[in-house]
Amino acid sequence: MINLMIYINPSGKFDEEAAYLSKIQVDNSLEIGWKPENILLVTNFNWEYRGIKSLALEDTFSHKYPGMYALTKIPVVNKLFENGTIIDDIYWFHDLDVFENETIGEHLSHIGMERQHDLAITDKGYSPKWSSGSFFFRKSAKDIFLSIEGIMETRKKDGYGMVMDDEGALMALMNEDPTVESRVIWMDRTYQLIQYRGNLWETAGRLRMPPVAVHFHPNPYFGNFKNVLSERLLKVFDKYGFK
Repeated sequence: MINLMIYINPSGKFDEEAAYLSKIQVDNSLEIGWKPENILLVTNFNWEYRGIKSLALEDTFSHKYPGMYALTKIPVVNKLFENGTIIDDIYWFHDLDVFENETIGEHLSHIGMERQHDLAITDKGYSPKWSSGSFFFRKSAKDIFLSIEGIMETRKKDGYGMVMDDEGALMALMNEDPTVESRVIWMDRTYQLIQYRGNLWETAGRLRMPPVAVHFHPNPYFGNFKNVLSERLLKVFDKYGFK
């Protein structure tokens, strides 16, 4: 399995938050036991920490989504398909603020990715909408990601007049193409416990404790999640002043 993270910024560097989140991710992943060669952080600049080097791509992405650089993740995944980086393996993509709390590899049988599904996702907890903050996929999902990007580029707006993001594009694709829906498995929120408007437990339905992955900004929400974090992850956060 490949631990995939993506960060694109036209400034050519991490912002203040991402600078420490990226280090927390590497520290946590190495503590869990990920092999360095299976940790893939894709950026548009050179970066290295504890022997983990970023895969630096030319930034042909951010100009399409000015001020909304999180929307570059699907175009970047498609670039990784195009340049041959994606191989026959299971990929766990997650944002820099999604932290592995329990060992992901020990839970693959519960997710269902060892069978024939191409994509495994969770909803947001407070909404049935897909959360693109954390998901699993195979090489065979290439056409799904290409279609998501195509919908984002051609439709621009969703049914509510908002920017057509990757989450809305997947929902539209699944609604319009039943063959795609059959290739996607929905995971329970154990695989992505999300903070929502200050109320952690509002999103915790269908959750088996402890959560496998948690999705939150440490500043200001670390205290809200502290009681559900593993001892290992707590020690990693402690290194960065979160107590």
